Amino acid sequence: MKILPEIHSIPRSHPSRIAALDMLRACALLSVVIYHSVQMSPVPLPTLSLVTTNGQYGVDLFFVLSGWLIGGLYWREMQLDGQVNIARFWGRRWLRTLPPYFVALALSWGAVRFSRGEPFDPGYLLFLQNYEERIPYFLVSWSLCVEEHFYLVAPLLAGALFALTARRYFWIACVGLLAVSPLCRWLEWNRHPAMDFGYIQTATHLRLDGLVMGFAMSFIAIHSPRSFGQLRSSALPILAATIGGLVAIRMIGGPTCFALWPLLVSIVFAAVLVATGTKKSDDRGWFPWSAIALSSYSAYLVHPLAIHVAILLAAGNSIIYWPAAATVTIAGTALLYFTVEKPAILLRDTYLPRRALMRGKAMSLGGKS
Repeated sequence: MKILPEIHSIPRSHPSRIAALDMLRACALLSVVIYHSVQMSPVPLPTLSLVTTNGQYGVDLFFVLSGWLIGGLYWREMQLDGQVNIARFWGRRWLRTLPPYFVALALSWGAVRFSRGEPFDPGYLLFLQNYEERIPYFLVSWSLCVEEHFYLVAPLLAGALFALTARRYFWIACVGLLAVSPLCRWLEWNRHPAMDFGYIQTATHLRLDGLVMGFAMSFIAIHSPRSFGQLRSSALPILAATIGGLVAIRMIGGPTCFALWPLLVSIVFAAVLVATGTKKSDDRGWFPWSAIALSSYSAYLVHPLAIHVAILLAAGNSIIYWPAAATVTIAGTALLYFTVEKPAILLRDTYLPRRALMRGKAMSLGGKS
């Protein structure tokens, strides 16, 4: 019996890439990089900024994709083995994310230490900077804090809920988790006045919508493929209705908009993911989308520093700024990816391979004996 008919984007036991998911990840990265490049341009571009400011929602798309992919790994192992090796799960996540993060952190802090004498904040070592009222430097790291906190807690909470809740009622727990961040945002309304980029925009409990959404969607895909198929057929109507909801709450404004906006944005991206990223597709011809997707983590980490370097090189000349920003970002991404991120991935896959791969090798050896 086929457990997952046509669900080709759930992480599999071989390293093939999914073109649609790569395209979504590449779009998320490019939207964020373009947004920051325009935002930090030495020559103000107010008209262009009206469009590129929406690039900030690329982070929400990253959250949905991360929840979907990590959830796929988690729920598939749960389905095959009846449990998840939490230590291995954490180890694989940390080997994948921590080495590039700490290198990028060292570069970012070194830059601000040199330029303005900024002292090192030890909270960065524990991913606590997203709870500061003002993030002093390396601002993009706030989203990594949210993800690392989620990686730490999600497998424990999901395992407990799965063990204590009947499978047919598990969706109720998922809906409850989806309500956490909107409720917290509602309670935070007016508690924090306008401030520099920090807590009110970045605290983990205020930004869980996308990760929980993706994680829950992967559960449905694996444990109830029929329901997921129905959801996929309804993706476009859901997308249209949610966009209408975004327009409505923007008109309402106030605490309603503050509380519900990130949730509805996450639903939009979840609908796009379900509609485009879970169908059969020809994975050939994935370049350049997969090249961008492969290095998206490194690019996300280094692009703010690369933009600052481009600003210095341009010395106020916008004609020089744009090619300099592109060149330095690409070079910095390649350097971090090939010297840190890729070796860390190889190290992870050597010493902490996926359980499915280990099982496949054992069966292969058993067949040969």
